[in-house]
Amino acid sequence: MPEKIEVGQRIKFLRTLTSNANEDGPGNHYASKGSFGTIDKIGGCWEGLWVFWDGWSQASFGCERKDFELVKGNGE
Repeated sequence: MPEKIEVGQRIKFLRTLTSNANEDGPGNHYASKGSFGTIDKIGGCWEGLWVFWDGWSQASFGCERKDFELVKGNGE
């Protein structure tokens, strides 16, 4: 049975998440591998999940389930 994902759960990113990176620049940096975040919303984007990254928590972004693992407790 798959783990249930709920708003407010703590997560740990399994890879660094960026978009539009190319030889001219790094693009947008959304989260760093090994850092923590929080589930913000379920549904509403093509990935199906929105998350906050602790390092940039003023806006949530779309994320796929394969990009993070759920953590127990605070995930500190």
